[in-house]
Amino acid sequence: MKELGASLLLIALLSIAKPVGAASVYMGTLAGDQPFTLNIDNATNGQGKTSVTVVYYLTGGRPATKFDVHFVPAAAREGFLQVIPRGTRLIAVEVAGPANSIVLVDARQGATAFAWDCVSGCTLTFDVQ
Repeated sequence: MKELGASLLLIALLSIAKPVGAASVYMGTLAGDQPFTLNIDNATNGQGKTSVTVVYYLTGGRPATKFDVHFVPAAAREGFLQVIPRGTRLIAVEVAGPANSIVLVDARQGATAFAWDCVSGCTLTFDVQ
């Protein structure tokens, strides 16, 4: 029960801590049986580091969510291999950069690529099949 409470608290904090003007965008569908690479380009942003939280919403079982948190330093580009947990039905990628910054996000799985320019921050959502 503590895990469920902690998960709900983190979701609540993420939903109210979004930067002003942060976009929420549906990106498309990922295959659940293979990993994807999440590339974060913070190179044009010399203002500070960017945090990236990947939230996996799971069907059944406990906990109902799984989180991966990454930080990308100012003026850096980093890629993170994301292994999709079994039973995932939805993935949300929360990007929080410094105010008035642009962070380029690119998710790749096989030959499929999804890209978005996050201004100050954004939430990118993926279905999983």
